[in-house]
Parts: sequence; C-alpha cells; structure tokens
Amino acid sequence: MRLAAPFLADAGPWSIVQRFGQNNFAPDNPYAPWRAHQGIDYGLERGRVIYSVHGGVVTWAGLDPRSTGGALVGYGHFVEVTDGDMLRTRSCHFMAGSIPVEVRAGVRIQSGQRLGQCNTTGYARGDHEHLEGHTKDTRYHVPG
Repeated sequence: MRLAAPFLADAGPWSIVQRFGQNNFAPDNPYAPWRAHQGIDYGLERGRVIYSVHGGVVTWAGLDPRSTGGALVGYGHFVEVTDGDMLRTRSCHFMAGSIPVEVRAGVRIQSGQRLGQCNTTGYARGDHEHLEGHTKDTRYHVPG
C-alpha cells in the first residue's frame, strides 16, 4: 500500500530530505538515538500550508503529549487521522497555532482539508513536513 501525497495544493518548491527507513542517528534525541526513520520528511519553506492526504476522523490535533515544561519534543504540533478501518496517518512539525480550530479530536475531515503550516516544532532540525502512515496492524507504509 502506498499513500498518495496531495498534501501540497500549490506548485511551490519541495524536496525529500529524509526517506522512509533511512537510518536516523541522532544522539541528542532522547526518544530514539538510533532507529529507522518511520516516515518521509519533505523540506518546505516555513509557513507552507499542509493538507490531509486522506479523509477520516482526527484522533489527535495539537502539541505532542510528550512535550512538558515548555520543551518541544517528538512530533511537535501534529495531526493524526484514521479512516476507522485500516489507515492512520500523522502529519507533523506544524507551526504553533496553525492547526485550524475545526481540526480537533473526534471531528471527521475530508481528503485535502487544511491541517496546518510547516515549521520546525518538536524534534526537527529544519522546516519540513514529516508524513507517516500506519495500517491497523501498526506496520509503517511509505507515503508519496
């Protein structure tokens, strides 16, 4: 299974800055100093609008719950969407305050609906969109 990646509505510049499965050595990352990358990182300019790759119910919208005491860790500000059957995606590292108020846990959204704006929140070393997909059995799938 592959996810379509219509998460960008405009034709502005982007590039893949880290691929799915690529070794990710980050000794300063307390959650995973050495592991395979579980999504694809798309390098984008700060503030670029990101859209949902599929419709479904929002299961999380906001700051990564691992962030405490003002420290932004993990996904930073992100949105998780499930289709209720098989597919769950995470779109991560959004600009604080950019997730629309209508995108919140329990709300059904459509494919192509605005989720937020690109930034560097959470564990990120530059402005990018981290997109990952999971199936019901938690296997990761290559987006794009």
